Amino acid sequence: MGVTTIAEDPNIQNGALDRTLDISAYVDKIFHQLSHDEKEKAARASSYRYLVASSSTSPATQDLDQQQLQRNQHVKAMIERYVIVQQKLYKSKSPDAWEEAACANLRKTLEYREEKQVDAILQCFDEDKQLEEDGVHATIRQRLEDMFSDKIAVVRGYTMDGSAMSQNFPRNMDRFEIEYFIKQNFPR
Repeated sequence: MGVTTIAEDPNIQNGALDRTLDISAYVDKIFHQLSHDEKEKAARASSYRYLVASSSTSPATQDLDQQQLQRNQHVKAMIERYVIVQQKLYKSKSPDAWEEAACANLRKTLEYREEKQVDAILQCFDEDKQLEEDGVHATIRQRLEDMFSDKIAVVRGYTMDGSAMSQNFPRNMDRFEIEYFIKQNFPR
């Protein structure tokens, strides 16, 4: 379950590879600026599989070194996405500006995810969280179930595995909680 970074992608042309190698230096700089907690949050944001594995109550099947290696790969993949976006947005600015902006935007994203409890929303219907009678997962699950119980949701397409994606639109509802509307519609 490794993460393929852009530098490892065999589909990249030769000219793009030089630019990618430059990016990896900035990725490493940003990686070393992050705290342990920020790295863990970034890995959880980057990979749902890692999020589930790291928050599971069952005993770990991998050793600590392997878990840390996977975490670091997920963090670097997420940092790489931010650096590439900054590079494309600010071609005329110096690469140090890319690094600074990418690091700031990554931290803002992590703060937003924590504030809006995105990880809890993603996990509120997981099997091990279903047993909770109280707590944040139970509260979110109950509010989402109440919101969808009146079946005023509009289906907007399907995921890659064929599951319907839906959104609640306030104009179609007689009751509305802005906080849970925002949380429910956060892109995954």
